[in-house]
Amino acid sequence: MNSYKNISYLLFGVVLSMGAGLWMSASQPTKEANPESAEGMIGEVQLFAGNFAPRGWAFCTGQMLPINTNQALFSILGTTYGGDGRTTFALPDLRAKVPVHPGTSSGLPNFQLGRSVNVTANRALPGGEQALSHGLLGMNYIICVQGVFPSRN
Repeated sequence: MNSYKNISYLLFGVVLSMGAGLWMSASQPTKEANPESAEGMIGEVQLFAGNFAPRGWAFCTGQMLPINTNQALFSILGTTYGGDGRTTFALPDLRAKVPVHPGTSSGLPNFQLGRSVNVTANRALPGGEQALSHGLLGMNYIICVQGVFPSRN
């Protein structure tokens, strides 16, 4: 008997940084572990173990934001994650999702930027035992909404 697992992925093209005790980004080699003491790059997404979004950051829960008060962030995200593009745009929704780089990979479907897809893993050990066992830890993804505007150079 085969075991099926559904895994949700959200594809996005912002900087995703993860580190043990350090905040890493393309703009600075390392930052202190306190995001309020270090200015982030607008559109940068990070894992955050706290139960609040620090000043200048917002949870990645798909919320709609007004364009007129978030023009810099809108110029980076556009309507990739939703919104009408006239008055609103949406942040990525990373609740219960795993971010992956857009494009193709061996044995996987083509992942498009901003599209959420389900991938089914079909694996079983001889004798019908489940082959995949994952330890999951709930953490928050946050996105920088105020900070340094990223340079294309």
